[in-house]
Amino acid sequence: MSHKQALALAGEVRAAFVAVFDENPGEPQMRQDVSRRNALAQKGLVNELQVEIDDPLKTQATLEAKFGGLVDAVLGKRHPSITSASRMKLLGHLSTEMNEAAAVNEARAFGDYFRHWPGGEYPEYVEPKAQERENENVDTSKTLGSGPIDFRLAA
Repeated sequence: MSHKQALALAGEVRAAFVAVFDENPGEPQMRQDVSRRNALAQKGLVNELQVEIDDPLKTQATLEAKFGGLVDAVLGKRHPSITSASRMKLLGHLSTEMNEAAAVNEARAFGDYFRHWPGGEYPEYVEPKAQERENENVDTSKTLGSGPIDFRLAA
């Protein structure tokens, strides 16, 4: 897998996570917690009580535990045959893009759509469709990897 291909796949996941939480990004504290846990995983840590040690194998294992399910999902959609080195490349890019998605969702949770909206403007208000109003109170959470989310990549 090329560098560009890995970035493209990671970008698809980022776009999906930003899009799925666009209308309702959740509470700011929850978004801050997601950002904090993502940053810890990139250091090879699971929580703040661990001592940070420069151990690439531990970091790899932590990233795999945190984001491996997403890598499996994106690879399952495309069915590429990749090496373990390519998987690690994708995992690294994906972890970075998930930090970016978390930052966008956190800003939106605080009401800041300005900096993260195409064109730098606030989104236009669109009346909900009848079906969207009916589905508003339906629990749509699904499980992928270790967290609750209905994760779908655009075709």
